[in-house]
Amino acid sequence: MSKQVNSKTFSSPFIKQFFNSVHSAGLNIYRIGFGIIMIWEAWRFLYFDKVFTHWLEPTFFFKYPLFHWVQPLPGQWMYVHIVAIGVLGILITLGLFYRVAMALMFIGFSYIFLLDATYYLNHFYLICIVSLIMIFMPLNRGWSLDALWFDKSLRSPTIPRWSLWLLRFQIGVPYFFGGIAKINKDWLRGEPMHMWLSDRTGYPLFGSFADTWWLAYVFSYGGLLLDLLAVPCVLWKPTRFITFVALVFFHFTNAWIFSIGVFPWMMLIATTVFFKPDWPIQLFNDFKKPTMRFIYILSALSFAVIGGYCSTTWQYVPMLVSAFTGAVCVWLFRDQFSPNQLKHPHVAELAPTKVRWSRLTLVLISIWVLVQSLFPLRHYIHPNWVHWSDQGNYFAWRMKLRDKEGNVRFWVTDQSGKSIELAANELGLTDYQSLKILTRPYLIHQTAYYIQDKFRAEGFGEVQVFANHIVSLNGREAATAVDPYVDLTKVPLRVGKFTPVLELTEPLRPK
Repeated sequence: MSKQVNSKTFSSPFIKQFFNSVHSAGLNIYRIGFGIIMIWEAWRFLYFDKVFTHWLEPTFFFKYPLFHWVQPLPGQWMYVHIVAIGVLGILITLGLFYRVAMALMFIGFSYIFLLDATYYLNHFYLICIVSLIMIFMPLNRGWSLDALWFDKSLRSPTIPRWSLWLLRFQIGVPYFFGGIAKINKDWLRGEPMHMWLSDRTGYPLFGSFADTWWLAYVFSYGGLLLDLLAVPCVLWKPTRFITFVALVFFHFTNAWIFSIGVFPWMMLIATTVFFKPDWPIQLFNDFKKPTMRFIYILSALSFAVIGGYCSTTWQYVPMLVSAFTGAVCVWLFRDQFSPNQLKHPHVAELAPTKVRWSRLTLVLISIWVLVQSLFPLRHYIHPNWVHWSDQGNYFAWRMKLRDKEGNVRFWVTDQSGKSIELAANELGLTDYQSLKILTRPYLIHQTAYYIQDKFRAEGFGEVQVFANHIVSLNGREAATAVDPYVDLTKVPLRVGKFTPVLELTEPLRPK
């Protein structure tokens, strides 16, 4: 018999439902997929020797506000750290020591994320915050070694409904804010998409018309609408199948054309959290039928070939995720057009027994949702356009929206008035760091402090550092970005103090 939440504690029927339980199978699949992605990401760090290029080779690290104290581990310990990330991915996949593994994953991955701001990636940020909220979700109740070996009392076909909806919210945030960010004057005029596609005329299939404006508009407006409508349309059953197919095409295309690492494959797995919670049970039951088994396997193999091709290097994880996606597409089609054949016994909804924790959970979730909803909008309080100034660009899901080319030269003036000119590649930074500071004013601001410290250490005393920073945004004529008459070392590097960026007045070039 279902237990009920105390009506005196929660009078709202909506809140009561929020703390009832739903089937855990869908989130079990997500947990397994998340663990596999993290194993793969750790392997990528080691295979491409990013440990050396990211953390052992540099002598200076660019920092996020409030995190200047984060430093790499000494010697070869960074390799050990990345191996540990892979091991934690294995534990999460198996559901073994799940809570501890998830907490260590959050700490460990957040640590490498915070080491150097030049390596900021939106999906790294997503991994950090998803890892945090997954610590508090009981995703080891089913299909886990924790429930099988160590604590059989964990076994349950259900999890609290708030776990499902909190994860849905967090996965939906990049889609929604990614769409909001695309509503800007350049994107709506087809830039920088036209520039990017024009560089890919040698690609098969669409290379012969990659330079056309109509294709740029299809990609620009299609991406905008898909980002904004993806979540509601996947949640709504009548549009779920066609929307997921569109998302598969979207993520496969991104992986093929833009080579953006694990992000497309991670989002393909994550999007399944918007399906009905028990969808894997229905798929497995349908797979038992001989005819449907053949169709599922054929679809999985076909998608695996396509996914392997889109991953450019035929790596195993993209092929595995693509095969999974192919099977999901078959199930979605069956679920939409043959729903009666996929029914299974109903799972009774259970309510939590510790109401006092429910109240705390509700408060914490409300705060989290508020922060995640407002923080990506902070660029509206910053001066200048975010695409130009970069102020408010991080942690805001502003993904693949602009194309910037730039150059910077620093002028260092000592107390006698003597000046020295330095280019970005003359500062002792790595090649990657030198490339990144060419287009990012915030990094140029930090570089000025780095130059000041360097000259001070060489006995020059106090120096002034000015930057002549020229940038072209989305094909515009190059313009001055950072004010060349401001000594950047006199502008504090702290929250609320902005890099002195000049206003952008250059228009887009005519078509």
